[in-house]
Amino acid sequence: MLKKIFSYGLTEAFSKGLNKLTVLVLPLLLSSPGNFGIIGLIISIETILPFITLLGLERAILRFYSDEKNKTNFINTIVSSINIIHLVLLTVTIICYFSGINTVLGLKLFPDLVLVILLVFLQGMNTINLNLYRVNEQHKTFFKNRIFLQLFKFTLVISLIYFTGSYLGYLIGACIAALFTNVIFKNTKFLIFKIHYPTLILLLAFSWPFIFHGIAGNILGNADRFIIEKFLSIDEVGIYTLAYSYGSSIVFAFLGITVYLEPLIYKQENLIKRYQLLNNLVLYLFMAGIVSFIIIVIIAKYFLPAVYTREYSDAFTLIPLLAASFLAQPFYFKANYLLIYNKKTKLIATISVFSSLLSLGLNYYSIPMYGILASVYCTLVCNLLQYLMFTYAAESFKVNYDILEAIVVSLFIVFYVTGIIGVELFIIFVLVFIVYKRHRLVKNEL
Repeated sequence: MLKKIFSYGLTEAFSKGLNKLTVLVLPLLLSSPGNFGIIGLIISIETILPFITLLGLERAILRFYSDEKNKTNFINTIVSSINIIHLVLLTVTIICYFSGINTVLGLKLFPDLVLVILLVFLQGMNTINLNLYRVNEQHKTFFKNRIFLQLFKFTLVISLIYFTGSYLGYLIGACIAALFTNVIFKNTKFLIFKIHYPTLILLLAFSWPFIFHGIAGNILGNADRFIIEKFLSIDEVGIYTLAYSYGSSIVFAFLGITVYLEPLIYKQENLIKRYQLLNNLVLYLFMAGIVSFIIIVIIAKYFLPAVYTREYSDAFTLIPLLAASFLAQPFYFKANYLLIYNKKTKLIATISVFSSLLSLGLNYYSIPMYGILASVYCTLVCNLLQYLMFTYAAESFKVNYDILEAIVVSLFIVFYVTGIIGVELFIIFVLVFIVYKRHRLVKNEL
């Protein structure tokens, strides 16, 4: 198991890291934080939109594909539904453009939003491929796909922006890379419109809460940029985008572990073994998280000031604070997988929507008064509250070790981000917690 986790971890770290590197290099190629701010808005829409257009059906593949008897109807229904949603969205965008509407959320309808929709569609089709590889345990093909896409995207995007100096190089390069990846790693027919409606109804009954969960979850990490653009400036969007891009990169340390273990957790029918997998998941994630956090702190303090211009200096102090805001996410992953396994997706959606609405309200109220630092504190509060609510709900609303551990870890994160304790003491606490967690796991397995 550890060998496969390590393989997935390396692949996800490489692919996600390269995708993140693409974004982090762009401020060095663009003329101002404002131009980078436009790309920040594009990435925010690119991140949120798939949770609407994919209908949560990519999650249904992980949960139900292995048990599905008529796999052709199953996949055709998912792909056809996604095709229709994107076609409708593209049509509406074109109609709005010819009706005189030129911009939405700070972006031009044409070509910006049209290219974003195309990119989301192409990447969504590749997500279907990747999830099929995961459930069929085609690990090598999964690795090749992930690595090829990110290498090709990095090369195209950097080259186009370097030679053109335009933010459109990001959209065009990403679209071409996703298109070629789908052609080379074709796993199913994409341009089909064959819906088996009984199957679709059953899938949507499971997946529709993921639409709200996905939108809500990404509002937590992206909506603040639109509020910053509204009340502050596009330059401030660029500065905050850089800080958030580095700070949130801590979650990449989690990806390889979660990508490998999630399907195994759903497949495990033995209750005791399933909980062993979930508890190991939390331990592995905290170990990866603290290593990643230490690296981010060192980079933000010693490396970034020498690389970026002074225009971005405000971002450097925010990066470790944002990274710490994600350190308790292992509790969320465990709780989320438990709720999905028990088919409590409505509860997932409810918690996520509440957290996102709270984030919108806090950001909208505080950013005009306190600037981009307010976004950091809002991210901290809403992330931790969401993790705690998920953990409490997953344990049938009972107070046990999981919820107590989540509360203690959350408190120390708050102490660090608000300056009550220093980074050294915070790191020592997390290391002590990891030792404690390992001791409990060994004791329970005896």
